Amino acid sequence: MASDQLLGAIVERIRAHVVMNQDAAVAVALWVAFSWVHDKAAVHSPLLLVTSAEPNSGKSTLLGIIGFLARRSLPSVSITGPALFRSIVKWCPTFVIDEADTALVNNDDLKEVINSGWTRGQGVVRCDADTQEPRWFSTFAPKVIGMKGCRLPDTTLSRAIIVEMKRKSPGEAAQDFRHIDDAGFARLRRQLHRWSTDNEAALADALPEMLPGFRNRVAANWNLLLAIAESAGIPWKRAAWQAATAIERVREGFNASLGLELIRNIRSAFEEAGNPACLSSVDLLARLTANPEWPWARAQKGNPLDQRGLAGRLRDYGVRPEVVHPTRDVSPRGYKLAAFRDVFERYLQGIPRI
Repeated sequence: MASDQLLGAIVERIRAHVVMNQDAAVAVALWVAFSWVHDKAAVHSPLLLVTSAEPNSGKSTLLGIIGFLARRSLPSVSITGPALFRSIVKWCPTFVIDEADTALVNNDDLKEVINSGWTRGQGVVRCDADTQEPRWFSTFAPKVIGMKGCRLPDTTLSRAIIVEMKRKSPGEAAQDFRHIDDAGFARLRRQLHRWSTDNEAALADALPEMLPGFRNRVAANWNLLLAIAESAGIPWKRAAWQAATAIERVREGFNASLGLELIRNIRSAFEEAGNPACLSSVDLLARLTANPEWPWARAQKGNPLDQRGLAGRLRDYGVRPEVVHPTRDVSPRGYKLAAFRDVFERYLQGIPRI
């Protein structure tokens, strides 16, 4: 089966059982294919994070489907540290971890595997249970987790491709999924195995065209997925670009860094004011705290962000308040737009305006 037909068949099987948009289904199909060439072609291993605001949104169904399609999938909720690391050595599995918000509680070894292993060659050192000798274990493996919300460290979220699930509306329907392997899954796995054998060498050397604004970790997360799409033809390349753009907007919405959120909101505040040369601290804070969708009205123990708090948060980015409107009687302090230019360029590349 041709690459485009195979990816299309995976999308069709996913959407038969799960209500989700086309962009998300395209991303999941590409990630499934990615798991089959991971060992030979991947340099970076983005976590596939399936999340929803509330339960009963299709996460477990989607993870069940991925479990039947991904290469050497190892579904797991509870697993001991020694078993976890021995399984990596023995099977080189694709970890499929549902209910991760519960599975990660008091399981530091599982956290280590999820939070590490983004780059080939990464791993952890543990004592061998039999010899008690220290031993290095690779954590470089494909990983997909499902969880409610997105309470993960910033460093983990930045290494993730986030698929946001929502409950079915009354007018939406999907086929029941019995979580049983069947002939259709078996056929797709055979086709994926053949496809990986034919394409993994070429994909290891592929340099796909990158989306404008995708740099650094974002580009690394999508590199192999975009290469897979590009190898399947122009329609799939376009579909992958559209999916990546939509999903990166979702990921930025989940970004746990309040610092970046502040920088992004300041950019919006300046734009709404017409990009003046400067804004006083009072004016900037008024704009930040007036927007009900931004966190600044309750950022300081339930109280609005004040001038000292704003200055403290911006100090980490090398931006400091200065006199912006000197007059004979008063010298209000504030921030010059020029002081943010470098910060915007470095930290907000590819982040959509809100």
